[in-house]
Amino acid sequence: IKGYFLPFIGMIITAGIVLLIDAFLPDGVSIEGTGFSAINKLVNNYNSINTTALLLLLLGKIIATSTCIGFFNSGGVMGPSLVVGAALGALYDHIFLQKTFLWKALLLFHRAFRQEYSERIYFAF
Repeated sequence: IKGYFLPFIGMIITAGIVLLIDAFLPDGVSIEGTGFSAINKLVNNYNSINTTALLLLLLGKIIATSTCIGFFNSGGVMGPSLVVGAALGALYDHIFLQKTFLWKALLLFHRAFRQEYSERIYFAF
């Protein structure tokens, strides 16, 4: 493949990724462009977006930006890194700060591990 075809191939692949992932994201959240509208949506009302959409936004933005930059297309990394940070922060809130099923499962695992570990220490002496 000639070197001057790489940006064209990269644009087609990136457009396919963006169209595929944006079909599953809610209104107001998109991985296309710089993503400042997605940041505004995440900052103002991140509770209205479910965990799956946040994970899809996070991974989709990383993959689309990597594909775009990797095929020598024009694009920055500042805007996408802000979107990834906002999505990661909202995802952290959804998983660890709200009392979700995953949080309860981690808490039960921690309590079981702590009890088993403390019994080992106790019987070691």
